[in-house]
Order: sequence, then structure tokens, then C-alpha cells
Amino acid sequence: MVRENNEGSTSNIGGRLYEGTDDEIAVQQTVFTKRGVNRVLKFAFDLARKRKKHVTSATSPTASSTPCPSGTNASGNRRRIF
Repeated sequence: MVRENNEGSTSNIGGRLYEGTDDEIAVQQTVFTKRGVNRVLKFAFDLARKRKKHVTSATSPTASSTPCPSGTNASGNRRRIF
């Protein structure tokens, strides 16, 4: 398994408002840059050449917003590049 640890849900962009109250809000942004996606894909394909010669791309449906056919959300950007 190859995983990006600088972008995506690990980008640490977001925070909490009204923490500890009934109105608490948590906000998290997901970031996928073209450079970051290309870096991970290159690493994954290079690794596949040395191993089983197979790459599968997967996303967590619970982490993605409503699927967007045009690829305008962050996960769509990664799928388009893959």
C-alpha cells in the first residue's frame, strides 16, 4: 500500500469552533495537488514494476464528498490524474 502523508486528509487544514458546546463544529479540508498526486503515482508504479506489476487506486467513500462526475472535488482530481 502506498499512501500520501502530506496531502489529503493528513494536510491538517481545519479546526474546531465552539469546542465543548452543543454547537461545536469541526471543519476539515482535503488538499490534493497535481504535483503531490503525480509523486505518489510515480512511486506506486515504480514499486509495482519491482513487485506484482499491479496498481489499484482506492478512495474511502466516507471521506469523500458527494461523487462529482466532472472531477471538481479533491478525490476527483486524483482520479482524473490516475
